[in-house]
Amino acid sequence: AVTGTHTNTGTFTVGTALSGAGTLANSGTGILYIGGAATITTLDASAAGNTVEFNGAGAQTIPGTTYHHLTAGNGNTKTLGGNATINGDLTIGTGTTLALSTFTADRSSAGGTLTVNGTLSVGASFPVNFTNHDLTGGTVNYSAAGNQFVAGTTYGILLTSGTGTKTLAGPITVAGNLTIGAGTTLDVSASNYAINAGGNWTTTGTFTAQNG
Repeated sequence: AVTGTHTNTGTFTVGTALSGAGTLANSGTGILYIGGAATITTLDASAAGNTVEFNGAGAQTIPGTTYHHLTAGNGNTKTLGGNATINGDLTIGTGTTLALSTFTADRSSAGGTLTVNGTLSVGASFPVNFTNHDLTGGTVNYSAAGNQFVAGTTYGILLTSGTGTKTLAGPITVAGNLTIGAGTTLDVSASNYAINAGGNWTTTGTFTAQNG
């Protein structure tokens, strides 16, 4: 348990719980690996250049705070516990799901790279402020219980689930499979945005083609 204020300037691995009523700051040279619950009162990961990776083998909750580089890895599901601001890159490792729940994980301004080699479950809004999207190695699931906009970009595998209408915000390319899940509608919008599908297209919900 952390009490007081401490700063990590190197590589610091927390194999189990990062807890306590104190503050842990990750400096610009800091790399912080968190393998368990992160319930520390203050995690300051805002310094330019630093990296925080949640790499527990089990499910984890990622605190809503400001990060520079944020990575979710080593399998299982990592769920946001609050809105997270990313000032650098966001990476989701192979076999890992990052569930945004009802929160957001986006940059405060344009830049950086969003890399999805596992699964990004978008419960609210897609992180649109990343300049570069490297999604072809993974899956993006628009999973809200309600209407959502689907970012116009190139996906690896694209799913819709939950409920409501998922409306294209721009043309999309899906390198792999496109699945419109039961209870959801995929709408190309009044702008008639194009869909280029490279794999199988499966619809158990509804597709609204407009005039596209």
